[in-house]
Formats: sequence, structure tokens, C-alpha cells
Amino acid sequence: MWYGHDVAAMTGLVTAWSVAVWQITRWRRSGDHGGRRRRILTAALGVATVAAVLLSVQHLARLGFYLDDQKAWPGTALALPPPLVIGAAVADRTRGPAAPMPPPAWWVRSGLYSALALTAFELFPHGRLRLVDVLVPVMVTAVAGSVDAVAGRRSARSAPRAVTAAGVVGLALLALVGTVTVAAATVTVPALPDITSAPVRAGRIDTEDDTLYFEVRGNGPPLLLIAGAGGDGGYYDRIADLLSDSFEVITYDRRGNARSTRHHPEAFSLAQQARDAVAVLTAAGHDSATVVGSSGGGLIGLQLAADHPGAVRKLLVHEAPLPFYDRRWATFLNAVAGTRLRYGSSPALLQFLFGLGIPASAFGATPPDAQSRGYDGSFVVGTELAGLLTSPPDIRHIVASGVPVVCAVGELSRRQGRLQATGMPRLAADLQAPLVTFPGHHLSYQDDPVAWAAALRAALAG
Repeated sequence: MWYGHDVAAMTGLVTAWSVAVWQITRWRRSGDHGGRRRRILTAALGVATVAAVLLSVQHLARLGFYLDDQKAWPGTALALPPPLVIGAAVADRTRGPAAPMPPPAWWVRSGLYSALALTAFELFPHGRLRLVDVLVPVMVTAVAGSVDAVAGRRSARSAPRAVTAAGVVGLALLALVGTVTVAAATVTVPALPDITSAPVRAGRIDTEDDTLYFEVRGNGPPLLLIAGAGGDGGYYDRIADLLSDSFEVITYDRRGNARSTRHHPEAFSLAQQARDAVAVLTAAGHDSATVVGSSGGGLIGLQLAADHPGAVRKLLVHEAPLPFYDRRWATFLNAVAGTRLRYGSSPALLQFLFGLGIPASAFGATPPDAQSRGYDGSFVVGTELAGLLTSPPDIRHIVASGVPVVCAVGELSRRQGRLQATGMPRLAADLQAPLVTFPGHHLSYQDDPVAWAAALRAALAG
């Protein structure tokens, strides 16, 4: 992975198209109608299709935490249709007789141009989609086709046909991407409020062979926010800015994520995650704080209360995944694990995110800084999720610690019966803690931060 992109799939896509171009060019120049070049061409187009599918799955798997919907869908449109359309056309042209006529070479070369354009689109540093981000790769495809016609030294009669063909391909891609972009843009996306950014005091702390990055905003009672899967403290940027008028808000990138280091890639321990939280608090100048954890961050908060009760003044747990209370969670997680073993981390992460029922309107609401950093999907699915979801909270020790706990569940998650909501009432009952309703869904602190922050203030004050 590089900046959240599957470089292997992108490289495979471009390489497969390059092989296909080489084979079709040699086929047409040599007049050799034997089956060998046809088979290689067909295989290369098949590999291009597989690579395009993998990239498309990668796009969808990263909707919730990295790519917004406006970038993911056009990226999929640029990746998937060319090999499907061109591959079907070539297969139709070459099937049948023992000595078929080769298809026009520009068909295959246009596929290579689209793959190169997709590479530029993927790696160009942007978070939310702009018109230029789509027009540039489309124009690259069209211009490359025109240059190809001139460089190929075609006759004056055939050159205009090649330029026209390249223009048609460019217009087709423009129409395709434009259609998908409009469809993505029509998804209801709540207007994010203008939130004044609070001054940030950044720091790092070395602990247990790794370096943790943390940020502090505001002044007042300390409030530690713990992120869930993906572990980037930047997910809470909007909430931290909103709460900085009443609290000294501390966010941090959990071990192995974002701006923190991961020197032991296969190691994950809830106990160590709890010790990390204590280390961050100490580095920020506090012995204890009110702690808020969402999703897997809630499980870390529970571990913190069990192992280091003196560090927790009050704990709020928002939508912690609790397979220990619902057998459906176990079934779902087994299915995700099976998908990872058979097909890789990206399809497994896609399955997990969609299983949480996060609405499309939230996909583009990840703060830009966190979007630009991305995350390591294989680490999240293969290491973090397994570690977060295999150790039940130590209810007895948490209750005995005397730490006040508040359990919170999103209104939409609860109404839809999502897995991250079903265990919270039982957790609250076991901890003898109040259960409060927060607005929205699992990631509403990103796309509805004002209401979420207001609910958090009320829950902590109660």
C-alpha cells in the first residue's frame, strides 16, 4: 500500500495493457494469424480485467475511512469499463475461424491510455473530487490517442480515422465518468458546518518500542478521545475543535496507525493499547482524564478502566462492537475472516464496513487530514479487528473500579438493529451504567459533529 492505494493492482493493470498492446502490434505487423499471440492477448486482457476488479473493490473498501464517494465511483468507472468493453470486443473479433483477423490496434492501445490516465487520477493528491480531476485523465486518454496516430506513421487517410477514434474513446469516457460523478454527487451529503479550528499543540511520546503522536486543543478538564479501527486521531478533529472551548481535548494516533509507528506489525494487545493511553495522558501532563471511545476505541476505554482505573475520571463508550453479547457478531466476523483468507483484506474490509450500515452520506465526511493519510487495510482487518474483538471486557473489574461509565448508541444504528448497537443495552445493564442515545450512526461524529458534540456534552454532564 502507498498512500492508501493498491500499487500492485495498478502496476498489474498497466503491465497487462502494455503486454496486450505489444501482442496486438506484433500480430498486425507480422500477419501471423496463429493462436499463440491471440492466446497471449486474451490472457493479458483477462489479467487487466482482474486487476481492474481488484482496484474497484479497493475503492469501495476504503469509502468509509479514506476515499469519499465522489472519488471512489469515478475511479471505479475509469478502471473497470475499458477492460470489460475492449476485452469483449476483441474476444468477439478473434473467435471463430482458425485464422482470425486481428482487431484494430487502437482498441487495445486506448485501454493502455485509460490505465495510465487512471494511474494519474489515483495518485493525484486530492481528497474531494473536482471537475479537473476527471477531465485531466479523460483528456490524457484522448490526446494520447491522437499522438499515437501521428507516431504510428499512418497514411493521411488512416490518421484522421485514428484521431476520430481517439476522440470518440475520450468522449465515451467523459460521458461515462460524468454520469457516474453526477450519480455520486446526488447522494444526500449533509452540509458540514464551518467549525473554527482550535490551536493545536502536537507532541510525541516514546513508549514500548514505538512512538505515539498526539494533539492537544483547548483548556479545561482533560478529555481523551480514543479512535476505533484505523486508529487515526484525526477522525475526531471536528469534535475536538467543537469541545475545545470547555475541555482540554487530547487525541492521538494509536500504535501502528497514521503518524504513530509500528515496529511490531503483528502485535496487538488491548492491555498495551490501554498502557498507550496512559502514556499519552502523562505526556500531555495529566494523571487522569474523562475518556471517550467510539467503536473499538470503546473497547480500549473499557480495558483502560479495568487495568488503570485511576486514569479514568469518567468513561463514555459509543457503539463498541460486542460479539460476546450477540452470536450474530461471531457469525459475521467469521464470514469477514473467511473473506480475508480467500480474497484478501480489501474485500474483507468492504464486507465489514457495509455490515455496519454506515450511510453513503457519511463516506465523504472524514476530515481531509485523515483522508490524505489513509490507513493500512491489511493491518486493520488482519491484526486490529482480530485483537479488538476477541477479548471480552472485564465487567467485574470495571464495576469494582468505581469508574463511572456511560454507554451510548446511535439512534439510526439502534433503530436498524445494527450489530454495533445490539450489545450496548446488555453492556449497560452489566455495568449498571446509563444507556443514552446519540444522533445518527456509527460515524456521526464526522458528518454530524455539532449534534454529536452536544449529545456528548449532555452525557458527560449527566
